[in-house]
Amino acid sequence: FLFLPLTLSLAVLASFTPGGWRTGAHLAARSLLCLVTAILFAGTTPFSEILRLLRRLRVPPLMATALALAYRYAFLFVDEARRMQTARWARCFSAPKRREAGWRAALIGRLLLRSLDRSERVYAAMLARGWR
Repeated sequence: FLFLPLTLSLAVLASFTPGGWRTGAHLAARSLLCLVTAILFAGTTPFSEILRLLRRLRVPPLMATALALAYRYAFLFVDEARRMQTARWARCFSAPKRREAGWRAALIGRLLLRSLDRSERVYAAMLARGWR
C-alpha cells in the first residue's frame, strides 16, 4: 500500500519517455529514500522537538498547527478503532472467516463517520474559543 505511488510513478514515466525506466527507477528510489528517512526521523525524535525545529525553519504556523493536530488525532483514531474492535469481539465472539472482510469494511466505515463527527465537534469548539 505504501509503495503504490512509487510503482505508479515508475510505470507512468516508463511509458512516456525514452529513458523512462531509468528515470522512473531513479524517482522511485529517491521517493523511497525520503519515505524511509521521514519514518526514521519521526520515530527517533520527540514530536515536541520536531515542532520546535519547524518553528526554527520558519514553517508557516498554520502548517505546523495542522501537523500537530494530525499527530494528536492519529492516536485518538487508533484508540477509537481498538475500542470498536473490542466492542465487536464482546458482542460476537468470533465471526466466520467468510464474513470477516464485511466486518472489517463496516468497522472502517463507522470509524470514518465517527472521525468526521469528531472533527466537526473539534472545529466548532475551536471556533468557539476564537481560533482563526
